Formats: sequence, C-alpha cells, structure tokens
Amino acid sequence: VYLGALTQPEVDELYKETQPCSTALHHLEIVHGSGSGLTCTPSTVTVRACLDAACSSLYTGGVSGTLAASGAMNWPDGAAYSIPLGSSSTTVRLQAPAAGTVLLDIVGVSPTPTVAESCNFGSPACTFSSADSGLLFNVLHHVSAVSQAVTVSALRKSDNALACVPAFASASKRVNFKCAYANPASGTLPVQMGGAALNAANNAAAACDGAGRNLILDFNASGVASTTVAYADVGQITLNASYSGSGAAEAGLVMTGTDSFIAAPASFTFSAVTAGLIKAGDPFSATVTARNNAGAATPNFGRESLPEGVAIAFTRFQPTGAGASNGSFSGGAGAFSGGSATASSLRWTEVGTLDLNASLASGSYLGSGLSATGSTGAAGSVVGRFIPHHFDVAATSACGAFSYAGQPFSLQVTARSASNTVTVNYDGSTATSPSFARAVTLVEPAPLGLGTLIGGTVAATAFVAGVGSGSPSYAFSSKTTAPQSLVLRATDSDAVSSIGYAEPGMTLRSGRLRLANAFGQASAPLQLPVLAEYWSASSWVLNSADSCTTLPVASVALSNPRSPAGGATSASTTASAISLSGGNGLLTLSAPSPAGTGLSLDLAVNLGSTTSDQSCNAVRPSTTGAARPWLRAQNGACAATADRDPAARASFGIYSPETRKTVHARELF
Repeated sequence: VYLGALTQPEVDELYKETQPCSTALHHLEIVHGSGSGLTCTPSTVTVRACLDAACSSLYTGGVSGTLAASGAMNWPDGAAYSIPLGSSSTTVRLQAPAAGTVLLDIVGVSPTPTVAESCNFGSPACTFSSADSGLLFNVLHHVSAVSQAVTVSALRKSDNALACVPAFASASKRVNFKCAYANPASGTLPVQMGGAALNAANNAAAACDGAGRNLILDFNASGVASTTVAYADVGQITLNASYSGSGAAEAGLVMTGTDSFIAAPASFTFSAVTAGLIKAGDPFSATVTARNNAGAATPNFGRESLPEGVAIAFTRFQPTGAGASNGSFSGGAGAFSGGSATASSLRWTEVGTLDLNASLASGSYLGSGLSATGSTGAAGSVVGRFIPHHFDVAATSACGAFSYAGQPFSLQVTARSASNTVTVNYDGSTATSPSFARAVTLVEPAPLGLGTLIGGTVAATAFVAGVGSGSPSYAFSSKTTAPQSLVLRATDSDAVSSIGYAEPGMTLRSGRLRLANAFGQASAPLQLPVLAEYWSASSWVLNSADSCTTLPVASVALSNPRSPAGGATSASTTASAISLSGGNGLLTLSAPSPAGTGLSLDLAVNLGSTTSDQSCNAVRPSTTGAARPWLRAQNGACAATADRDPAARASFGIYSPETRKTVHARELF
C-alpha cells in the first residue's frame, strides 16, 4: 500500500482500523508523583499509553504527540514527545516560570486515542501547581516495611534567575509531615519517618491522621536534610510536608512539599492448607496472605480501587521421572480481607504431592513495577498426599462370554480422579519415583459363599500409568455348582475403592472335559470326540460357548498298547493337539505303525501342571501338563474327588457291531 498520497489524519485512521480491537490505543495518561513543583527547577512527568480505562494494560504500538498547558510553561526539552514502537511510556520535563496552577493537556496525538487523556494528579484532574519555594523529596516505590533513605531539600527561587537556591542552610528546622491514603482510600497503619509514626500519638499501630508528626530535620549548607521512610502496609501513599517560618526573618514563610509512593507486598505465604489425604479432583483449600518485608500481613492488599489479587499455580513435587504427569490444576483465591484470601475450590487431577505457588495477578503492583511471589515449598512443606478419587474395575472373561470356575481371568483396576481421568501417577513402575501406587485388595461386595477367590491382590508394582493388571480366579467348592455371576471390588490401603463405580459382573461356569471311546479300521486315522461341559444346576450339558479351550499334543498320554489278541505290542500311534469349537473337539490318532496293525490303547489328557496325569489309567507315562485344571472332574471310579483327568480307550481294527449295521432305514409317522 502506498501511503504517500494520504494525509496524516487518513494514515492515522487507516492505522487505527487495521489494529485489533483489543490492541487499540484507549487513552494517554500523564503521571506525576504529586502534581506540584517549583518554579526554580524542572519537574518530570511520565506519559503512558493505555489499552483500557484503568491503564492496567499498556499500548506498545508507538505514539507521538505534544504536551500543552493552559498557562505559561517552559519545556526544557521541547513539548513534543514520542513513545517508540515496543515501549509504553516516555518522560517530558516542564517548568512553570511563575507560581500558580495550569491545566496540562495533550494535543496532536497519533494514532488518535479512543478517549481524552487522564492524569493521576490534580483537582480538577491534570492541574499542575507550582510554587516559588518548597520542600522537595522523592520516595521511590518500594517493598512494604523496607526502610527508604530520603533527602528533603528546602529550596526557593533565586532573586536574580530562574534557578533554585537553598531556602535555609546549616540549620535545624521543625517540619510537619502528614501521610494520607491514596489507593486504597483508607488504611490502618501509618507511615514512619525517622522512626516516628505520622500520627498525633506516634503510634505505629494507628492510622495516619490529620495531625501528622513534627520532625526536626538538620539541613546542611546546601539546604538538604536526610531521613528515612517506612510503611508496613501496601498501597499508594501521599506524603505532605509543611514548614511555617517564625521570627522576624521568616515571618509569613510557608513552604510545602508533597510526594506519593507505592509500597508493594514482599511475598505471599500459604496457611490452613487442607491436610492429610486429598482425593484427586476433589476441592481442597488454602489461605494466601500478602506480607511485608518483616513477615507481617498487609491488611490493605486487595482493597485497592481496582483490587489487586493473586494467581495460584502449582509445581508437582513428587513423583518425578519420565512417567510422571502434571495432570490439571484449577482454582483461585477469593476476595482479600485483612491481607488474606481463601481459595476453597482448588483441584488437582493427579496423584502425588505438590507445591502451591502464588504470584501477583497483575504482575506489577499498582503499576509500580514491583511484584511478589510465594510458595508452600518455601516453608519446607508440600501439599498432599493426593490419592485416586476412585477405582474402576474391568474383568475380561477368560473364555468368550464366561470363565470357568478356577480359571484365571484378566482383570484391570484403573485409578481415576473425580473427573474420571486416569491418575497416571498412581504408578508402581520404574518410570516414576517414588511409587505412589498401593497394593489393591479384591473382595466380593456380595460374597457368593460358594468357593474361594484366588489371587485377590493386585500388587503395587503391577500398576503402570494408573492401570493395574491381575489374573485372579474363583474356584467353586463343589464341582456341581450352577453358573454364577462374580462381582469384584477393589480397595487399597488408603481406602480408595470402586464402591459406586465400575464393578461389572462376570459369568462363572463349573466345567469339565470328557473323552469318548472310539474304534475304527486299522489302516486309517481314528478320531475320539472331546467335549466341554458345564453344570447347568441339574446336569452336565454341552458348553457350546467354549471355543477357546486348546490342549497341546504334549498333554496327551498314550499307554498300555495291546494287540488284537490282548498281548503286548510294539505298534504305535501319535496323537494330535485339541481345539474346541462350540464345546466340541476331536483328538486324532494316526493310523498304527506298522501299517495295518491292529492296536488298542489307553488315552488320558493331563490337565494339570505336572508331568503325570491324574486319570484312572493304571499306567501314566510322562507328559507335559496342559495347565487346565479347572476342566478336571470325577472321571472314573478310581476316586470320589473332582480332580481326575479324562481318559478313554481307542481301538484300531475293530468295526461297529452287527446291531449297528443296516441296509435300509425308513421312518413311519
């Protein structure tokens, strides 16, 4: 865009229109400590660019303009000013040639502000007063209760020039000082000068009053005296000094001076922090106090015309490590009273311990450039321990829609916050330190009373990023137990529980595995039916829901081989692995070797974990157990207990009996 053809007002308007609303120049503010000065020396004012009416946010887009006065005014460096891009303020010197008052103004501002300028002095606003003699002093902005060295100069206009000379020199004078509250407009503590409280009673615990305090100041040959200023509270304070002459030489002489300063808090401290165990995501509270440099509360904090406040944040103290999470932190302090405020709805969504941190919300107390911070860690204490709000339990059936009684199933316990997020710091792995996970006990909220829960503990070390895994099982005392629904509840040593949260039920079936005898020709493989059954409450029925059971070939025991004549034989066969579908499966034996040899033998499936099966077969060759003991039952008459392995007989070279051979069959109805 070529701007050379545009007038300056058009450029200004174009510039303003291209700025986001939130960054447009609102107004300019003229700032001075007292709004008064001497005719014999220049005073300095600050021109500040503001983004809002309170000037709590500053404009840094670059501003230019000119200061003007309603009466005579000298501008030692010129009345024009420029605030460069990236800055928000500049200074301008001015000096009135004669005692009196003038109204200051700003003209020719570019870019054009939304509203007219404002001033922090004068009544009416922007009234600047000048005198031919007076007391000059400047108290810098400082931290509350920090003593400030201050020089007081007694000056008057020279008789022959517009310059200052000492009003009196090498003399001790009684000067009255008064303090007044500017922001907040009232207070409870006085300013102390030279160690004396500026009130009639010289009471350090009483407020500023109209009497103030007379101080003896020793002025040197240059008309300069030294003293100290301290204020134990915070806010903007105005100091007024006055001297009334006496005797023939000073009859009618009145000298005054004024200055304002800001005292900011030194720090913030925490107290009354919720103690003990805190559930993640539940509200907890803490009290924040603004304090001075001596550690005392500053009751005026938060009473400013635009109340100052604190921002509360946190630092995770523990756990540390690559797996540790900061989670989410929220909440803030309420209104301040007596220098303190309570934050009653702080929340942290994680597990562990933390430090609370407080900082001045505005970042600059009353625009002084001074800030303050504080932390629970500064007192050597931390907040918490934070623990999970609750557990969710998830059980995965071991075999489709059910688990066999005694069969381990997969279970997960998830630690969660009040907002249901996973508390990943509830971790027992090496990814965090120290471990904040606890061993979790599994119990039945409504006990079945029909057996025993095995593996009812999830170890602390089993928790990774808030999720712990276990493999419990529930064994029925009686094999003939009807299907049940098992519900498990998780509780740790801190009483964190899954009560009222996810505790799903899981179907348990009492099961058994059966092998059936089989016979067939000597030259072909032979298949033996394998069935999974469960107790229905009245009988054993096919477990058609079982399509998960598998048995390795190493678990099949082949023994006692016999020839067709009943004698021992060296003929052999090999077995297959077994996989069930819909509760049915087949155990396949290869055709005997040598080929065409008749053969009968005993079979058993080792469902245990040892090398020997527990079938009723007399001979038990070594096998590798299938580790499926929940499918054992009372198989055969060798034992009355339900811990026997299934067994059967296979016969090669034997055909079906004549009664099973038919040529034709017809059904009549």
